[in-house]
Amino acid sequence: MNLFHKLRVVLIKLLGGTLPPEMSPEKSGDETKETVTPSQPAPRRTLSTELPAEDLTQALNRAALLMGHKNKQVMSVEVLLLAFLKMPEVEAHRLLRELSRERGFNWASFERYVERIATERLAGEAQFDFVADNGERIPLGAEMVILLNEGLALANSQDESRCHTAHTLAVMAAAKIEMAQPLNRLGITPQAVSKARGRPGLPGETTAVTHASVAKGGQRPPDRAGLQRCSVGGLKKKPGSPGLLGGIIMANVVTPLGLEEEEEELINTDLQWLFTATDHYLKIQQGVADFTGPVPVDIPAQAQRDQEANNTVIAFETLTFLSPAGAIFEEQIESIIRRINIHLRNLNILLDQQAELGEETGPNVALKHRIKATYEGVVTCTQELAALMQEVYGVRVHSPQKLAKLFD
Repeated sequence: MNLFHKLRVVLIKLLGGTLPPEMSPEKSGDETKETVTPSQPAPRRTLSTELPAEDLTQALNRAALLMGHKNKQVMSVEVLLLAFLKMPEVEAHRLLRELSRERGFNWASFERYVERIATERLAGEAQFDFVADNGERIPLGAEMVILLNEGLALANSQDESRCHTAHTLAVMAAAKIEMAQPLNRLGITPQAVSKARGRPGLPGETTAVTHASVAKGGQRPPDRAGLQRCSVGGLKKKPGSPGLLGGIIMANVVTPLGLEEEEEELINTDLQWLFTATDHYLKIQQGVADFTGPVPVDIPAQAQRDQEANNTVIAFETLTFLSPAGAIFEEQIESIIRRINIHLRNLNILLDQQAELGEETGPNVALKHRIKATYEGVVTCTQELAALMQEVYGVRVHSPQKLAKLFD
C-alpha cells in the first residue's frame, strides 16, 4: 500500500465515508496480511556414543529390532529388559539367570510376563534418539533417558567410565522406574544385582553426573517428577489380616450350630486352610512372602484338588503382581474380607441385643431374621472366597457350601 493510497483511506475515514471494496484492507494486497511465524519444534538430541558400554550398545540395538516386531515407535524400559532376557551374552542376562536360581522364580513365566508388558506399554517421547548400527534414529522414552543417566552415574561411582547392562538392570529395580515393583517382588533389587555382580550398590544420589552428559548437545532429560505412574487399584484402607478369621467364624458361626464333633473338625480344618491361604496370597501381593513358597497349613485331606495343586500359587502369571489382573483379583479378596468383618461386627451387636431381650426374644421375629441373614452373609462371603482361592491354588474346600445348606 503506497503513501498516496494510505492518505486517501485516512481522509475518507475522517469524513465519515465508507471505503470502497477495492480499498478494503482485506483486498489491498499482500502488504496488509499478517505474517505468522510457525513455532519451531524442540531440537532432538542424540545419545552420546561415549555413554553405553559395548554390551549395552548391543542390547539397545536388539531392543530396536524388538520394537520393529512390536510396532513400537519409542523405546521403553520394558523393551530393553526383554532384550536382556533374549541375550545370554550380556551381563544383565547372566545376573538375572543367577537371581532366578537364587530367588526361585520361574524363568519362562518371567519372560512371558516381560514380553507381554513390553507389548502393552507405551513410552512417552523424550526428544532423545539412539542411533542404531544401521544408522536409524530410535526415539528413547522418558524413563529410558533417566535409566541411562542413572546407570552412568552408578558406573562412575564404581570407577567405570561407561554404563553396562548390569548398571541399567540395577537402576531398573530402583523405585524411580516403573518396572521396579514387579522386579522387587521377584527379589530383583538394586542391592541383589550389585551383590551378584560383586560391586557396591546404588549410591545415595546417582544424579551427581550432569544430565548433559547423557546427550550430545547437552539437553537435560525430562524431570522424573513429571513421569506418570500407572497403577491398578486405589484401595484406601486395607483390611486386617484374614489369618484369624477362620477361628472367629468357627466360634461365632459354626459352634452355635451344635454339630457333631467330627463334622465340626472337618469344617475347622477347611476354614483354617482357606483363610491361611488367603493371608498367604495377600502377603505375596504385598511383597512380604515368596510366591514360590507353600501355604503354611497343609491342604485338607477332604478338599478337592486340581492335578497341578501343590499348596503353592499355580496361577502366578495371571493372578499375582506379575499381571494387572492380579491387582483386580486382590481387590476382590480384600472386599470379601471387609464384608466378613462387617457381618461379624453386626452379628456381635445383634447377639448382644438378643441377650438383653432374654425371654422377650421369642416374639421378636425381625431380630431373629436379621441374625440369620447375618450368619448367611458370612457364609456367602466364605463361599466366594473359596471359589477365588481355587483359582489361585487349585484347591477347593467345600465346608462353606455345606454351611450354606445348614442355614437354608
